[in-house]
Amino acid sequence: MKLVYSHPNSMIPGSMSSALNEEGIETEIRNDILGGAAGEIAPGEIWIEL
Repeated sequence: MKLVYSHPNSMIPGSMSSALNEEGIETEIRNDILGGAAGEIAPGEIWIEL
């Protein structure tokens, strides 16, 4: 899989994922549960990835 988009707000990649799925393009959301690790992991590492 390729990283298409990354954002700190889960709603943005989630909306993009829904739009792509409606067009028949399979997507995967990653890092959606790493928010609790903020402060222990670099900020860019916990962004939600599509």
